[in-house]
Amino acid sequence: MTSGSDQATPQARIKIRRAELGDLRELSELLALSFHATEGRSPWFYPLLKFSIQEDLRLRFKHPPAEYVCWVAVTASVPEAILGTIELSIRPQNSCAWSGIPGILLNHQSRAPYISNLAVLEHCRRQGVASQLLESCKQTALQWGHKEIFLHVLESNQAARKLYANAGYYLQRPDPSWESWLFQQSQRLLLRRPLISG
Repeated sequence: MTSGSDQATPQARIKIRRAELGDLRELSELLALSFHATEGRSPWFYPLLKFSIQEDLRLRFKHPPAEYVCWVAVTASVPEAILGTIELSIRPQNSCAWSGIPGILLNHQSRAPYISNLAVLEHCRRQGVASQLLESCKQTALQWGHKEIFLHVLESNQAARKLYANAGYYLQRPDPSWESWLFQQSQRLLLRRPLISG
């Protein structure tokens, strides 16, 4: 994976574009590094994990463009290097993606934009990359005709919670899940951002 310079990447030298099939390998590595610890794992674990992430992305790329987009932040220089990514999809609010409790227990059937898999290379964090990706999702959701946008964050992830608060997201509700209860993990919080004031 091309990681670019170890120096700060000014916002002016970053561009946001839709992800392409040719980005899958680099995206799978970024997501694996961001969300899955590799220390103490068997040697075969990491390649298998990256392959699994890559194939999941490949399937999502087949969704209609009015219901799914994967944005990437890349260097403005050539060759490009992927610095960060984010996914936005339209999901039924009664799906398990929205809550750790079964969808049949939720009584609302509406569909809304949902953000997932925000990841930025470690040496590019706190430089505005994540904020630009979130802004791209906001503009996309507005183009799709929606008035609000949702995402989940772990209660223990203070850095992410601060990022989302600064971007205008606030707590909609805590989402109980059997994983957090069974494995004593941090619970997920559902955040919401209104897109149209007033």
